[in-house]
Amino acid sequence: MSSILQGLSLSLAGILITFVYFGLLILVMVLLREIFKVPPQEKKPDKQRTAQDSDRIKAAGIAVAVAMLKSKKQPGFSLGHVLETPPGRWWRDSRHWG
Repeated sequence: MSSILQGLSLSLAGILITFVYFGLLILVMVLLREIFKVPPQEKKPDKQRTAQDSDRIKAAGIAVAVAMLKSKKQPGFSLGHVLETPPGRWWRDSRHWG
């Protein structure tokens, strides 16, 4: 047998063995999935938003709006930088809220 035919037959045998074992692996995975079935999970109802969640959403919107207003006054303004900095004293002072 020539070296080319020997190489082709060896390559074909390797490919055949690879795909046979790949098929056996898939078969084992399917069998294990059938043996160890996972029961379907019940869908949990979504939590309804509370008043506190609504207030937090409003507060975040106000913070972004204030930051955007500041941006119009300052050149080279970065909204991300402003939102990462801690709030000033006016934010924590309760007398401004009512």
